[in-house]
Amino acid sequence: MDKNGEVKVSVIIPVYNMQEYMGECINSVRRQSLHEIEIICIDDGSRDNSYDILKENAKEDKRIKIIRQQNQGVAAARNLGIREAVGKYILFMDADDMYPNERVIELLFSTAEEKQVVIAGGQFSDIDISGQINTAYSGLLQGYIFEKSGLISYQDYQFDYGYHRFLYNREFLLKNNIFFPEYVRYQDPPFMVKAMTMAEYFYALKEVSYCYRMDYKVIEWNEKRVCGLLRGLRDNLQWAGKYNLCKLYELTMMRLVNEYRKVIVEQTFVSAKVLRILLQLHEEAITKEDKEAIRQMLLEGYEKQRSCRIEVSKEYERISTSISYRIGLAVTYIPRRVYKGIRNLFQKKYSR
Repeated sequence: MDKNGEVKVSVIIPVYNMQEYMGECINSVRRQSLHEIEIICIDDGSRDNSYDILKENAKEDKRIKIIRQQNQGVAAARNLGIREAVGKYILFMDADDMYPNERVIELLFSTAEEKQVVIAGGQFSDIDISGQINTAYSGLLQGYIFEKSGLISYQDYQFDYGYHRFLYNREFLLKNNIFFPEYVRYQDPPFMVKAMTMAEYFYALKEVSYCYRMDYKVIEWNEKRVCGLLRGLRDNLQWAGKYNLCKLYELTMMRLVNEYRKVIVEQTFVSAKVLRILLQLHEEAITKEDKEAIRQMLLEGYEKQRSCRIEVSKEYERISTSISYRIGLAVTYIPRRVYKGIRNLFQKKYSR
């Protein structure tokens, strides 16, 4: 805080079972050259020592504010942080990531103030398990790079990843009701797209403003996560249609039919919910080519389902004709007959 007690930037950090990495994360925030910040840590029902680590840091640094809640997910934690924050600007940090240097927050804050913008941000970077930092991106990740600093129209940019590297004006977020959809996965691209669209312009910096930890994160895709992914993709497709964001629409379709194809197809033959959302996306797709691409995904899921049923049928046939299965039937013959007799007696007694 400054001498008047004013908080310039609120850094929001959701925490869930991050004892191994969060110390480094919080230190990278505490070391920032801009001192007038608050660090809002939302413990989202951690079951490890994360909360104890937070308390130790809070004893050392009064700028740290700890909020505890039952596990509700990272989106709900971030939304709570937005409501609780008092800073003029907001930054979001994941508890296993870090800032690349000590001047990031000061640079973003001074840029937003000087350029009079509601969003300002730099380039993305990631760090692998060996400590190697990467700043080179291409293809679907080209939007992580800013070749030069300057004001950019979102109509020209139309990217959807890396929301962490941007500083957001808090009043702007509240006024436009910009919060994270509470999906288990893929809640941040819709947030970023909505914020960027409503702002119309943002100031880009060629300096790196965020470092994302890679490698150790292995996502166990299940019905809930894939449903969240599909809903987030659907949000961006609908938003792109509403605001005529053609590049965003094409990029989101690429993510749907290429980047996330495997995990989506895997779930279509085991989850009715996933299948239902994918069918909705097929109906909402704009071009014949997009509809056909999604249809092919549905067919892949059907083929996987059919192959799975065939394999199960073969396995059942193999087991049912085996000697061990026949011996098992013989051994359990009398217990099964006794159970059947008792069940019939109860049925007759209570059906009168």
